[in-house]
Amino acid sequence: MLALDGTRYTLFIESPDPLPDALAATLDAAMRVNPQYDYCRRLGQLQTPAVFSIRGHAFKQYLSAMRRRGIRAGDAKPTPLSGLADWASIFEGAYHAGRADSPVPESRY
Repeated sequence: MLALDGTRYTLFIESPDPLPDALAATLDAAMRVNPQYDYCRRLGQLQTPAVFSIRGHAFKQYLSAMRRRGIRAGDAKPTPLSGLADWASIFEGAYHAGRADSPVPESRY
């Protein structure tokens, strides 16, 4: 799930595999295809995206957060983009230590 986290977007991800160091840079390159995002990045309004690695069962944590917000379990659906900004304090995990300035793999972009 992607969510605005301060002045940057953060990708919240649960993965059994180690995350690649270039994931934040790859995400940034993919998002820069959108002209509005690219413009905000060039102006400095948005920082390079971050990656938050979720420990445990991400959907269970998401569902618990939705219930606390008054959303019934049956109405809480996974979303690729969230308008809520407090996910880093809700999910168990940590920001991925991969460098945001890591080169984007040539084969992808």
